Amino acid sequence: LRKEFLDADSWEMGDNFKSPQRTIFTISTGYPNKGLHVLIRSLQLVRNVFPDVKLNIGGYFVPTGIKQSGYERWIVRLISALRLTDAVNFLGPLKADEVVKQLQTSAVFVNPSFVESYSVAFAEALKIGIPCVVAFSGAMPELAINERDALFFSPGDHYGCARQIIKLFEYPEFSQTLSLNARLNISQYC
Repeated sequence: LRKEFLDADSWEMGDNFKSPQRTIFTISTGYPNKGLHVLIRSLQLVRNVFPDVKLNIGGYFVPTGIKQSGYERWIVRLISALRLTDAVNFLGPLKADEVVKQLQTSAVFVNPSFVESYSVAFAEALKIGIPCVVAFSGAMPELAINERDALFFSPGDHYGCARQIIKLFEYPEFSQTLSLNARLNISQYC
């Protein structure tokens, strides 16, 4: 893990579950195997229950222009079609300290990726202690135990992803427990 994450203050529940601060954070790129489309579809379902929810997306993603890939173009159209334009923020590439700040001030970190040999982003989120919702793919299940350190969903299952996010919003005390367990568990490895 990067030094900024090892030295950072831990996530605290604080006001992260109160309107208008229900923020989901993810790190994604403009590639289909990273599953951003799954999270976008999940966001629509979460918004039906929590209309104030926001999604901040860190990472290299071209939301407009000639350099935009077909997948990125499709994501932007999907966001518009689902009427989520006001709920989604593309933050662009972030430095380590900016990622730490996002993790500390968001309510949930989501990694919907279909392919992860080792998810540094997930490990860093666990170290900060933010409640995590992640796809049961690649090596992510090796970093945490479902319902103890993080919540998992089947890759590609946007309903399952939404259910897990809603669960965290509805039961903030459970989020606090996940946070504590995640920090204890990941500390064994770093």
